[in-house]
Amino acid sequence: MALTYRLAKGSALTIEELDANFAHFTGSNSITGSLTVSGSLTASGSTNISGLLTITNQSGSVLTPTASLVGIAPTFNGVDGQFLFGSGSHGYKIFVWLGGAWRSSSLA
Repeated sequence: MALTYRLAKGSALTIEELDANFAHFTGSNSITGSLTVSGSLTASGSTNISGLLTITNQSGSVLTPTASLVGIAPTFNGVDGQFLFGSGSHGYKIFVWLGGAWRSSSLA
């Protein structure tokens, strides 16, 4: 469902259009394409993400799922608290950047 803007419509919104705009922000919605959040983002309940999620330039944890890190350490520097998850033919790995280096462990 798309939002209806008064400026684009050129006249006042109907009650149905206004209610539909409010419903857009109170229900479940899909985002196709890119989403950029400046500031903070809080999710409550269940949050489903398919595809690649990259959160960068945060103080604290940085999460970047990837499928190419099993068996090798990342070749770039991280920030303290950064997690990388990987899966491949040899299983699952988790990497954490702590104290200036990548630490890793296998996941069952």
